[in-house]
This record gives sequence, structure tokens and C-alpha cells, in this order.
Amino acid sequence: MEAAQKIREQTIINFPKGLLGFEHLKEYIILEEPGSEGIFYWLQSCQESTVEFLVTRPQLFVNYKVNVELEQLEDIGVTKPDQVETLSIVNLPQDITKATVNLRAPVIINHQTLQGKQLVLNDEKLSIKYPLYKKELK
Repeated sequence: MEAAQKIREQTIINFPKGLLGFEHLKEYIILEEPGSEGIFYWLQSCQESTVEFLVTRPQLFVNYKVNVELEQLEDIGVTKPDQVETLSIVNLPQDITKATVNLRAPVIINHQTLQGKQLVLNDEKLSIKYPLYKKELK
């Protein structure tokens, strides 16, 4: 997408340490997935527009709360819990009914400083492949 080149600077989110596996890419924008009614977004690199991650608010699908100390987020300027937005990366296979979300490695964005980071939580109860679509009972 060429959209990354046209985005105003104040909408760029800086990830000082990058994302897991993409530590060299520091700047991203968030674009809403058309037709998703605010459920899905693309976290797209400004440096390499072909690098993008489908993300969502995990609370829309599961009772989810990130338990971290504010000290873990001070490097992105967080001083209060209400400064952050928590997103999870979606794994989207060809069969959309098998889509999963990674609850163990949330993307935290400080919406005041426009800085973000990805955490890896040590909570074994959190799935890295939580199914977005539940199978219907027959």
C-alpha cells in the first residue's frame, strides 16, 4: 500500500524496539480494515509497506486483561493504565474460520505519546493461538 507515504506524521506510532522479528522497523501506522466495523486493523510499517500485521482488540473476543507493571511500559511514556490501547496480532489462514489471535504477545500503544511496544507475557494460560471463531454445536 502507498498509504504509509501519505499519512501525516502525528499518526505515526513509534516502536523504539520494533516488533518481534521486525526489530529494525520502528514506525507504523494503523489502518482500519474496510468493512470490519472497527474490529480489525492493519498495523503497517512505514519503512516497508509490505510488512503489515492484522490486529484486533482481544477484549472483543475473550475476557482479556494484560497484567503488567507500569514500570514495564515506562519506556513508552506510560504513567497511567488509561493511556494504553492493547491490541493482539491475528493469524489469518486461508480458511478464515480457523483464524487465531496471539494473547501472549500483546501490542501495547500509548495513545498519548504515540509510542508502542510488544510484550511477551509469561502467563501459560494465555494462548498464542486463541480461536476467533468458535465452532457451532450441532
